[in-house]
Amino acid sequence: GHTVILGRKTYESMDGYYNASGRQMPGAMYIVVSRNADFEPARDNATVVHSIDEALAKAKALGDEQIFVIGGGAIFEAMLPYTDRIYLTVVQTEAGGDAYFPKLVDSQWRELSVENHTKDEKNDHDYDMVVLERV
Repeated sequence: GHTVILGRKTYESMDGYYNASGRQMPGAMYIVVSRNADFEPARDNATVVHSIDEALAKAKALGDEQIFVIGGGAIFEAMLPYTDRIYLTVVQTEAGGDAYFPKLVDSQWRELSVENHTKDEKNDHDYDMVVLERV
């Protein structure tokens, strides 16, 4: 598994996705960024930090070459300057929400690949898997 950086609300929203062993991804370590000094993660594969700088230092100390950032919007925005590659899922639908991926400056990114997927029994909407790399 890899190191995953995410915000507290995103971490809490994933509760139903954990398997019986309490792990979302085998071997993953979750670094939860929270302004709430009293927040304690419910699982042993998560640690809490209180700033992006702390999250980056913790991730570096873990020695993982690939670090995944999975939200929310403020975490995406704060981590974008440190990002070399983006694995982006673009769902072909209009949806409401309160967290959004930041707008990208096209001249800073090049598209490495796009995989188009058609809705099926597991997915209600068409979607594209896009890989972008910083220029």
